[in-house]
Amino acid sequence: NEVNQRVICGLLNKLGIEPVVANNGSEAFQHYYDRQETESPFDLILMDCEMPQVDGYEATRLIRDHETTVGKNRGTHVDIVALTANVLPEHRKKAEDIGMDEFLTKPIRLAELQQLLSNL
Repeated sequence: NEVNQRVICGLLNKLGIEPVVANNGSEAFQHYYDRQETESPFDLILMDCEMPQVDGYEATRLIRDHETTVGKNRGTHVDIVALTANVLPEHRKKAEDIGMDEFLTKPIRLAELQQLLSNL
C-alpha cells in the first residue's frame, strides 16, 4: 500500500538508493522486464508478497522463469527479497520455494535493511 511504499522508499533514500516502485505484481514484472531488455538489470528487487492483482510470489515466479528462458540477459539472477508481515515459518518456506533469496518482515527497520544489503 501507499504508506508501506513511502516508508520503504524513505529508508532506501536514506541509504542513497533511488527505488523504482510498482503498485502490483504485474507492474513489478513489467519494470523488471523493461529494465532487463533496455538498461542494466536491477541489482535487487524488494518484493511485497501481498500485492494486488498479481502477488509477489507469482511475480517472482515470472521473473525466475524469464531469467532461465528468454531475454537479453538470460542466465542472470537478480536477488529478490520477500517483504511481508507474515512471520510464520511456512511463509518463509513459500518465499524460498518460489525463488526468493532473502526474507524481511514488516515493519522494516533501517538497521535490518542495511544488514541485508551488506550481505547480498
